[in-house]
Amino acid sequence: WLQCVRALADEIARRGGRLHVCHGRPEEVLGALAPGSLAVCQQEPVSVEASDVEAAVQEAVERRGSTLRSEWGAMSLYDRGDLPFRIKDQMPGSYSGLGAALGWKEIWTCTEQYEGATPVREPVPSPAAFPPSPGDLQLPGLISPAVLADDAAALKQLGYSVEEVKQALSQDIPAGGEPAARQHFEKWLAEKGNSADGATMAADWDLPVSATAAAGGHDALAWANLSRPDGWTNLSHYLAVGCISAREVFALARHCKNFAGVVHRLLWREWHRLNAIQWGRHLFWLQGPGRVERPWSSDPTLVEPWKAGRTGMPYIDACMRELRQTGWLAYKGRKTAGHFLVFDLGVDWRIGAYHYEDTLLDYDCAMNYGNWVTVAQVDKVRSWGDADEEANHASLISKLSAER
Repeated sequence: WLQCVRALADEIARRGGRLHVCHGRPEEVLGALAPGSLAVCQQEPVSVEASDVEAAVQEAVERRGSTLRSEWGAMSLYDRGDLPFRIKDQMPGSYSGLGAALGWKEIWTCTEQYEGATPVREPVPSPAAFPPSPGDLQLPGLISPAVLADDAAALKQLGYSVEEVKQALSQDIPAGGEPAARQHFEKWLAEKGNSADGATMAADWDLPVSATAAAGGHDALAWANLSRPDGWTNLSHYLAVGCISAREVFALARHCKNFAGVVHRLLWREWHRLNAIQWGRHLFWLQGPGRVERPWSSDPTLVEPWKAGRTGMPYIDACMRELRQTGWLAYKGRKTAGHFLVFDLGVDWRIGAYHYEDTLLDYDCAMNYGNWVTVAQVDKVRSWGDADEEANHASLISKLSAER
């Protein structure tokens, strides 16, 4: 995060402006702007917390005679105004349904679209120049450039303990910021954008596998990468903090051979974002959007070994240790470790979601909680304890045990 903020500050400085970084409640910081000011923010409606903060900021600036203008921005692939349905009451009920509603002919296998399909807008270039910052601007919690340039000092000012700072600085973290994100994706396009990447599945159970995996040795959807520890594009941490937008990724990948795989992943991300907007606070309920009632535990003697990777189930323990050490876990590992917490240990799924939120370098509110309610099977109305559920669970445990 600090690298990303510093990279943004450098970019703005090169174009004549200055980035002011403050630590405090947004409503208190922006509420201190001079009367008559205009504050502009990017909406993040997938997060109830972010929406609440936006409402508090609006109230604070309006009390001072100022204005808050919120923009949809480009965190989503599609612009809200272009969608052919209302999110709150017309949202398609499945990923395939979403693809069809947006005009994709067969989202699971190709990138062909019908005439009149919902457009993905082109990326908007960043400003070539910024106006100079007022020299007398004073805001609460302003972090000095000297502190911001020093990781340890900045983390300390943000409230982290000496031990937490030491632990954070010992991690091997990828370069942050927009230039790093673009360089990373340009390298991926050159090396893997047209690559057949004939990797075999590390473990193909519990994963979606399409017919494309055997099409002439080239799997444009790259299913095998869902089970590999290094992932595929490795863009999720950049997308999560806005260093590169989904629209820019879509535009840059449009002419590569593996465009289908890129689109597929961007649309899964869009599916979770739209669901989060539709569900609102229900996404964070114990019963989930499906309002499913069943017994849950929060027993720390179950939770803490799971977090630490000491459950006695080798695959689960390896996943949780990797997550703790690196801040990363491949799709299959995230899903299987979550399933184990919920269905073997009977633990409140939100405890797992909170833990992923704390530890994932690529934490994204909609993706994290959307995947957790799906894994916990509280995303829609279900009958708890049916025969199919029990059979699927027994099959998963059998496969996990075989990996001992």
